[in-house]
Amino acid sequence: EMKRSDLVISSKVFWPMSDNINDRGLSRKHIFESVDKSLTRLGIDYLDIYYCHRWDEQTPVEETARAMSDLVQAGKVLYWGTSCWEADQIDAAFKSAPSWSGHRPAVEQPRYNLLDMHIEESIMPFCAKNGIGFTVWSPLSQGILTGKYNDGAPQGSRGKETKWLENDMTESNLNKVRVLGGLADELGISLAQLSIAWVLSHPEISCAIIGATSVEQLKENLGASDVTLNDDTLAKIKEIMS
Repeated sequence: EMKRSDLVISSKVFWPMSDNINDRGLSRKHIFESVDKSLTRLGIDYLDIYYCHRWDEQTPVEETARAMSDLVQAGKVLYWGTSCWEADQIDAAFKSAPSWSGHRPAVEQPRYNLLDMHIEESIMPFCAKNGIGFTVWSPLSQGILTGKYNDGAPQGSRGKETKWLENDMTESNLNKVRVLGGLADELGISLAQLSIAWVLSHPEISCAIIGATSVEQLKENLGASDVTLNDDTLAKIKEIMS
């Protein structure tokens, strides 16, 4: 029953969609064909945000930026952004647009959480300086920051069935997560809410992408938006993670 204007719907383009050489990357051809397919699948007329999901070494950045800008001009996309790009790569796209009066990238979608703060070094300062927002993914480090792996990976869990978490699921990190859990208990909130609230406490962050396997889990995660962490709590978190 929600109106389309009340929703922010995004999609992204880069990874291969078939074995066809033209069905991948950030070429003008792939971008244009991909957005039309996405709009058809979603049954909508436009995307609010369209992300270039990884840097494409095989396509000139101006070609990519022009294609995305043309989609904005055509009304198929309202804003375009980057995803998992480095600061100098975003800068290259950002600087190319004025020369042909194009639309610049408006948002970056990086990984960001208490166990992965890499964007703070150069990506976050650059984007903040240039008015580029952040929609971050994996605010719970794929479940590690919920405490579910504190005693090892349960059978059937992502940590047990894949190798995606092996770099983050170290004993050092798990010890920090256990201490964070104690702090969350003191505050009367869940560890997941503490972790998401920490991400949202940064003014540079526009929103955090969350996942859920049940309605209860979704409600718990959404509850983080009502949590305000004071300076004392933020200092304690920084000390724990240092």
